[in-house]
Amino acid sequence: MTKYVVKGRSILYIELLLACILGILLLATACCGCFAAPKIAESNELDARFASAQREATMRLNAGTPDEHRLALYSYLRQANEGDVRGQRPGFFDNARQKEKYDAWASLKGMSREEAKERYIDTVYRLA
Repeated sequence: MTKYVVKGRSILYIELLLACILGILLLATACCGCFAAPKIAESNELDARFASAQREATMRLNAGTPDEHRLALYSYLRQANEGDVRGQRPGFFDNARQKEKYDAWASLKGMSREEAKERYIDTVYRLA
């Protein structure tokens, strides 16, 4: 082998070694949770805004609040707290209001809890 080929192999070896070391360091920082802190802070902020919106909803809701707003708040609250709807839809002889509530919640199936919280907050502050 010529000296250029040997020198080229040693340079590639050093680059490969540095890439491996960098990969190990990135894996170690990802496993230790160093990058999870901002998400936790965002989650805590969202939870605080959500709790505040729930208190605000109790003050803003009144007899004149339209049913579609009430059902939206109900469904977003259930989705945010419990996730996707579970159980069977109320039957033919059950209360019609219970069916409406179930259907409103079921319409949000697949929505993340965070998005449901955001939509709940938006709906509360749109109330008059």
